[in-house]
Amino acid sequence: VLDPAHLPFTHDGTISRRSAAAPVNLKLTGPLEPRGFRLERTGHASNGSVSFIAPHHVLAATERGADEYRDWNCVYALPLGP
Repeated sequence: VLDPAHLPFTHDGTISRRSAAAPVNLKLTGPLEPRGFRLERTGHASNGSVSFIAPHHVLAATERGADEYRDWNCVYALPLGP
């Protein structure tokens, strides 16, 4: 989820296609801190952001366009061991 470039490969034939693979422009919008960070994604098929809020919350938001929809992918990653 933290790497938007995985979509055309992992989800080939469902929500994306390998032929749609392209560089993904990510820009850090603030400092990297122990409490997390936020990245903006632009210049791709859709714009959006990816945020990590320590210790385990990842939020990926995608803007599909003014006449389309927006989606949020919220993940809580909980370690099960050291």
